This record gives sequence, C-alpha cells and structure tokens, in this order.
Amino acid sequence: MKIVCDITGDEKEARTSPKGAAILPRGWRRFSGQVWCDKAWKQYYYIAAVTIPVLKPVNGEWKDLRDALKVSWQQSTSLSNWLMTELCKADVTRDPTVDKMPPMPTVNLYQAARARFPNMPTASLSSILQSVGLKYRAKRYEVVWLCKASLPNYRYPTPFPMRAQGWKAEHGPEGEPVISCRLDGKRWHLQLKRGPGFHRQHAAFAKMVDGEAMGVEMALYQQRIGSGERANLPNSRRPGDGGFVPQRLMAKLVMWLPKPTGERVSDGVLAVATAPDALLCAIDQNDKCWTYNADHARRYVAEHSRVLQRLAEDRKAEWRYPKRRGAQIQRLTEQRCAKYRRRMNTVIDQVSSALANYARRRRVNLVTYNDTCRGYLASFPYHELEVKVWQKLDRLGIAFEKQIEVRE
Repeated sequence: MKIVCDITGDEKEARTSPKGAAILPRGWRRFSGQVWCDKAWKQYYYIAAVTIPVLKPVNGEWKDLRDALKVSWQQSTSLSNWLMTELCKADVTRDPTVDKMPPMPTVNLYQAARARFPNMPTASLSSILQSVGLKYRAKRYEVVWLCKASLPNYRYPTPFPMRAQGWKAEHGPEGEPVISCRLDGKRWHLQLKRGPGFHRQHAAFAKMVDGEAMGVEMALYQQRIGSGERANLPNSRRPGDGGFVPQRLMAKLVMWLPKPTGERVSDGVLAVATAPDALLCAIDQNDKCWTYNADHARRYVAEHSRVLQRLAEDRKAEWRYPKRRGAQIQRLTEQRCAKYRRRMNTVIDQVSSALANYARRRRVNLVTYNDTCRGYLASFPYHELEVKVWQKLDRLGIAFEKQIEVRE
C-alpha cells in the first residue's frame, strides 16, 4: 500500500502489519496527527540533546534510587561488553589471500540478549543493541582488518538508555520539571534542577511537555563534579587514590525540536574560512568582516602538550616507580586529557554559536565553509568544529556548504 506525506504530498510504498496497519518507511514519522516524510521532517525539525542534573526523586528516597541505578548500570555495562564480544566472534577473520575486507555478516543477537538479561526493559535493550552495533562497525576496520586497535570496552557505569516510550516529561504542581521513567521494575519520578543556568534546557523541556517537540531517548548517567557542587551519588574511590570523587546524577534528553520560523530578509552568502592568524574569519556580500581569534585555545593546546610531555618523562622505565605511583601518574594523565577535551568542546560550542548568531544577524541564507588552512592550531579538532557549525546553522534554517580545495 501507498502512504502519503501530509506536508509535501509525497507518496511511498509502505509495508502492512499483520493487523492491517501501514508500517511507515524509514525516516517517516507520525506527529501531531500528521504523517511526515523524511524531507519534510528535517525541514521543520532538528535533533538536539539537553543535559540537566537530577535534583531529587519525588516518590522515593535516594538510597532506593541509588540501588535501582546500580542494577540498571550493571546491566547496561554487562550487556554492552557482551554484545561487543559476540559481534567480534561472529565477524570474519582476516585472510591473507583476500585483498578487501568482506562485509559484516548479518547477526541477530536480540533473542540471546533477551535470554541473558530477562529483566532489562525491551526498549533499553534494543537501544543498546543499536548503539553497540554502530560502535563496533565504526571500529571494525581497525580491529579486524588492520589489527592495530583492541576491541572497545565499556566501563561501569555505562549510561542506561530509554526509548521515547519508556519515559515521559511533565511539570510538577509548582511548575518544576519532572521526568517519569522505570528503573529496576519501579516507576520513578525524578525532579530536575532549575536555576538561571538552565533556561535553554528548560525551554526545550517545556516544548516537549506542550507537544511541540518529540522525545527520542533519555539516558541516566553519573558525572564527576567539583568540590563546590552538591553530590547526590555515592562517592567512588579509585585504587591508589587518597580521596573520594564526588558524583551527581544527570539526565540526558534527546529530542526533535522545531526550527525557528520566519523568512530570511536577504539571500546573501557568508564566506567562512580558517586563517593563518585566527581560528575563523568570515566575510559577507557587503564586505563586513568577522573574526574569531581564540587565543585561549592556543594556550590550551600549548599547555596540554607541555603537561603530557612532562608526565611522559616522569614515567620512564629507569625511575622504577612503585605500582601505586605509576597508577597515580596514569590517573593524572587521564584527568588532564579529560580536562583538555572539555576545554576543546567548550571552544567549539562557543565559536560555532557565535558564528551562527552572526550569520543570523547578517540575515544570510547560505554559509560557505573552508577549513583547509590549519596552521593556526595544528592539533585542533577541525572536523568536530565543522559538524557543530553545520548543526547550529541547520537549527536556524541557514544552508551550509563545504568548500573543498582542489589540488593539481
């Protein structure tokens, strides 16, 4: 049977369920009583994730919630590692006589996973199956064919995901944001944190409660915090560490949000490119120039390189450190790398938001992007910056075009 998009009028063949209902094609959705095709949906909606700390459980005590979270995180961690191992076992082995890596064999692990983890919700199990499968296929070439990487490993606590059918966003009696979800066989109502630093997150949350946005997935995970913030999870002690690490519970909400409406007044083009003396430079049709230097990012890169070099010098085999001292240096290296990644993520978010807001203020319809000049920051994640710029512009309805330099 054929199904018709209520927005564009496009038709497409659809399968029929045993009960006679139409099964939507891949990318099609039903929302607000209408059928949306993939093209129309991406024209009016964009996907985003908001992360909000959990303030307290409404219908229970923290002790009971921690016990339920422990069971859920143990299941998600064990299932993820088991799936990764089973996918590798079912995959091909490199044959010296074969010049090209064969495609991934078709393997269905749902029934085996359901028998191994009978108490895990179906939606969460399916979500982990999909995410682990995508991660394995992304690393498959390096692990199976090149043999230069080990099999990815999941550490406790792996975030516990829930599909849209497994959780609900609502407002409490005083307008506080509350999420309802099921953990370890019990329905929990978790109140989220409010405050001046969460206006953007709660604006998206309110749109989902009002039916303007569509929820996709939620994940509960723990986050390490500083000494000045309030912890609500048990402190975790690491071997060889002299203190405790405070943690707090976080809720990551993935949803489809409506794009801002409104016609662009101008049909101009904004040319954006990396420069030898700045991170990004932009110029529009009126020769208005915009520059983002990001000198602090250069300091971050230089400091990170210097610290890693000094830590590597202190880990030479000739020093013959005790095992505990070596573990401390390794832990310090991981902490410095995590701090550097957070800094780079902040820089990327800041520069992409600033560029998108400037393009909106100049009222352009197209942004051309060229990042072939990478001498200003040699070890900067330029690809992540490109993806972020495209995402921020797409939310504003501004087209993005990547310029590729052709070398003769």
